[in-house]
Amino acid sequence: MDDGMEFYAHTPAPEKPDVWHLLADHLATVKEMAGQFAEPFDAKDIAQWIGQWHDAGKYNERFRDYLKACHEATLSGNKKPHSDSPHAIYGASYALQKNQHLAAFIIACHHAGLQNVATIIDRLKPQAAIKEANGPIDRVIATAESYINPTGPPPVLPTWLLTLPEHDQALASEFLIRMLFSCLVDADWLNTEQHGNATKAELRNTHKPDRDSLWNTLWDVFSKEHDAKTKEAEDTNVNQIRSEVYNDCISAADTKQGIFRLTVPTGGGKTLSSMAFALRHAMKHKLDHIIIAIPYTSIIDQTADIYRKILGDENVLEHHSSVAVADNKNEQQDMNELRRRLLCENWDAPIIVTTTVQLFESIFSNRTSSCRKLHNIANSVLILDEVQTLPPLLLDPLMSGLQELTDHYHITPVLCTATQPALETEGSQKYRLRDVHDIVTEYPRHFQSLKRVNYDNAPDLITWTDLATEIKKYPQVLVVLNTRKDALALISAIGTNENVFHLSTLLCGAHRRDVLAEVKLRLEKDDKCILASTQVIECGVDIDFPVVYRAVAPLDRIVQSAGRCNREGKRSEPGYVCIFKPAEGGAPRGVYRTGIEEAEIILREPDVDLHNPDLFVRYFRTLYGDVNTDERKVQAERAIMNFEEVADKVKLIPDDTVPVVVKYNPEMIDRQIAKVRAMRKVTPDVWRSLQPYTVSLYRWDFQKSVSNGDIEEVAPDLFVWTDFYDKLRGIASENPDPADLICTSKNIIYR
Repeated sequence: MDDGMEFYAHTPAPEKPDVWHLLADHLATVKEMAGQFAEPFDAKDIAQWIGQWHDAGKYNERFRDYLKACHEATLSGNKKPHSDSPHAIYGASYALQKNQHLAAFIIACHHAGLQNVATIIDRLKPQAAIKEANGPIDRVIATAESYINPTGPPPVLPTWLLTLPEHDQALASEFLIRMLFSCLVDADWLNTEQHGNATKAELRNTHKPDRDSLWNTLWDVFSKEHDAKTKEAEDTNVNQIRSEVYNDCISAADTKQGIFRLTVPTGGGKTLSSMAFALRHAMKHKLDHIIIAIPYTSIIDQTADIYRKILGDENVLEHHSSVAVADNKNEQQDMNELRRRLLCENWDAPIIVTTTVQLFESIFSNRTSSCRKLHNIANSVLILDEVQTLPPLLLDPLMSGLQELTDHYHITPVLCTATQPALETEGSQKYRLRDVHDIVTEYPRHFQSLKRVNYDNAPDLITWTDLATEIKKYPQVLVVLNTRKDALALISAIGTNENVFHLSTLLCGAHRRDVLAEVKLRLEKDDKCILASTQVIECGVDIDFPVVYRAVAPLDRIVQSAGRCNREGKRSEPGYVCIFKPAEGGAPRGVYRTGIEEAEIILREPDVDLHNPDLFVRYFRTLYGDVNTDERKVQAERAIMNFEEVADKVKLIPDDTVPVVVKYNPEMIDRQIAKVRAMRKVTPDVWRSLQPYTVSLYRWDFQKSVSNGDIEEVAPDLFVWTDFYDKLRGIASENPDPADLICTSKNIIYR
């Protein structure tokens, strides 16, 4: 060892050009942070070892020379040189020498992301490693050892892993790799940020009180707010049941951690009661986070708003693709938005409201940016709202992951819905949940007591024309269809009418929010209103029609639609829900169509009671038995640690759509597009501001629209719709009424 020689982790930050990031300091800090992150799942020892050795390859004169060349290029304004000295291979090789195979894999992947184990094994073979490193591995490792000076026994894996039966160890090891990888990557990036961007590091740590005292404070605020509203509320049957559910949640929160089921009829106060459970449970077990995963972005806003108003903006992180970003921001808004983005990187916030897609695709991701947050899922309450929407074809890996989180990572999942699926282990099913506890045991009585609608199962097929004639009899009616095409067909059959509204993914998110606001206002004022919608209206949307027509659908979808009828139970007569069979139109293929077939069989049963929650367990059990719940063979890929294949296969929403920006807010959109043209690229800020104004087109429809000249690519992967955007139909191209046009340019927008 040359005592006069310094080795560096990173070049100086621009604001401090003389302060280098010493490698010894970096490794020591990452070691401690990674160990702290892994402590909740008893893996502190191995996480610290990985953190200490992950950048051992930077104890290399070639790498030090490369960093110096980069710094000189920065100072002179020249282009930085390309590194010919990769460093991860050295630490990984050292770990292999010490028989730390799991650590070797994680260190080898800590920049490129989790790759297939077989690929990494090939890279770490002596000849391949020497060629890739392009430097003397043994000498670099010897130098690293002289600086790090390893002492003490080698690290050990968590006891819970070593004591598992052999047939369970493969998947458990695969999951542990994900969590340890998250600990390393987040620690590495955080310490690099502390050195390179002090402003971000300071902002990230704003509003971070002790978590135990925070839960006590939030519970005090939450319970007082709830008690005050309860005293003001009318003494109705609905409010009595909401109170029962709330009290049951508080009682259950004091029990030990495990998997819980919260079965509540629509309108039974699930949003607030589940948070009451989560806050009390976090207090009881000294947990770090509360995570709420919701299937649809259309209802995340309203849920996050409810929590923010009670618990404070600084305590609630909303993380999904459609978060609205202010166009004309002041300095404080800029800082708040920057802090939100920083917290989205690793979910280091008390309460996170996100999508089910974001949650599970991150859990099974192999990308470093997505994996950073995983260790912060540990030691948390995880509320899965509308859990019945989980895709059946991925049920095995999703349930396997959820059980793994419960068994070894101190997670308390809460399965919330009015239509509970059959997720518990039964018979030969290997990947299901064990020991699920009901928070509310009297839920069957609640469903019977909250009968707010009467169902009418119409036996005959009905055309769009006849359906349009029938629904016009009602001053206020919601019609829920199975496809966007069917919604448009019904609108056409109804004809031009200022009282007709449309909700589907043919409308951008901002447009859908405005439609919902207008419809709610009309319902409150008893104005005429016909709403033709797809399934986007079903789960969690707080809207209350006296009459709902639902095209025959999977059984849970029918009941979710019924939840938009007489929702508050304040009408003198029960709401009317008609299940009809369209003579035209269709339904999505695959599991959705299988669900319709199963539903039709049940609906033909005499005296079928759609108010009986146990009916849905039977329905889902049959449905899951009729489909392959691991159709993509994810579990087999996980068992052999093919992380790249797993990430590719665990897609809750098929990646066959392209987002296209529509000019629903033309002035704002034009300003953002002008920025893009000037910079010739799309910055994250611009993309986030445009996100609420995008519509996802299926790839074949996208290609057709490009060919027709309806779409312009203004920057790589940023596409703008240049055809008509209709005030009623959205992106559906149909000739408009000229009286509705705001402008007459190529980009036509409607009032």
